[in-house]
Amino acid sequence: MPTPSSSSVTHEARSSSCPEGRRVPGEPGEGSKGVTDAQRKVIVGCVGALVVWFGMCAWPVGANAQGTAVSKPVAVPVRIVGGQGTIQGARPTVEVRVGNSAAVPVILDTGSSGLRIFATAVRTGPKSGVSVSTTPSNITYAGGHRFTGVVATSVITIGSQRTAKPVQFGLVQNAFCIPRKPKCPAAQGMAGFEKSGGYGILGIGTQSSGGGIVSPLFGMPGSLSNSWSLHMKALSGQLTLGALMPPASTVGAALQMKQIGTSGGHPLWADSRLSLCLTIGTAQGCAPTLLDSGTYSMQLYGQAFAQVPTIGRTVKGGIAVSVNAAGAPHPFWQFSTGTVKSEDLVTLRGVTRSFINTGVQAFFDFTVTYNDLQGTVLLVPSVSR
Repeated sequence: MPTPSSSSVTHEARSSSCPEGRRVPGEPGEGSKGVTDAQRKVIVGCVGALVVWFGMCAWPVGANAQGTAVSKPVAVPVRIVGGQGTIQGARPTVEVRVGNSAAVPVILDTGSSGLRIFATAVRTGPKSGVSVSTTPSNITYAGGHRFTGVVATSVITIGSQRTAKPVQFGLVQNAFCIPRKPKCPAAQGMAGFEKSGGYGILGIGTQSSGGGIVSPLFGMPGSLSNSWSLHMKALSGQLTLGALMPPASTVGAALQMKQIGTSGGHPLWADSRLSLCLTIGTAQGCAPTLLDSGTYSMQLYGQAFAQVPTIGRTVKGGIAVSVNAAGAPHPFWQFSTGTVKSEDLVTLRGVTRSFINTGVQAFFDFTVTYNDLQGTVLLVPSVSR
């Protein structure tokens, strides 16, 4: 567990958190359009609301249930580096500016939390708008790249939208590969990583990396901090801050996250423990799941998938895949395996634990909306699928 003096987190450790409290197959709830007891409680509390949808309230313009000022949603352009079918797969990026520094592209990652940006892209000192501490901030990602540096504080601008006040982020001073993954994106240090798409990583996951570093989206003004959505198509996409909840008739799956604490009064959610069940060929398994825009392909872990035919780690092509929310009678996502990275490529990663990482493919096949107040994740199928 990271401590405030040394924030050290791995993607893999975060993803493998014990799925306590998650639903098991056969239980009602996530993915079901029925109303749970918890949702009924929310509905009872929606006195004065205009609309009730999946237990969430649409409040009159100007304020919401928490008394937060309602802001018009803000669209942040997403540019895809590489792309589906390329050697490196699709890597979504957005423009970020720290303090009075110039805007630079960073990798947009739903599988981690907090901004980690290279010191080469950040002005410090007088009139920079950046306060630098001596508190270590270190993180290792599943790809094998490790960033080390210190905690810093500044107003952060994502696209055209600034945070309401200064927020903490990781000022990266060194980037390198861990020994067991020597060919990671940081094999040539920060300069090498920059060539792969960005000057760091913007983690917008709903957990905490420790040391006070969380998603900068939590620091956005008014209702912009309450929800967001992400969708990609071809070589572009859109991150929407303060995203509106989609119409119920369009939603393929509605998933509930487990609350795991708060940060600055904002709830934190176990977004790596979504309860999904996946069938691939004749194999079926239910496991904690992460929707991860920072991973180029779907990754399956667990004994349930051990007999799926592969070439190396890659699942053979032409095998049917279907995904459903735990307890839901029908799948909301179906495709056949292939060889196209970020589109239909599926890999098997190990059998010692059960886990599903959808990879970035989920954000091409769906518009995914996170309600950071209610802890819900809504997936609307793309028209093209």
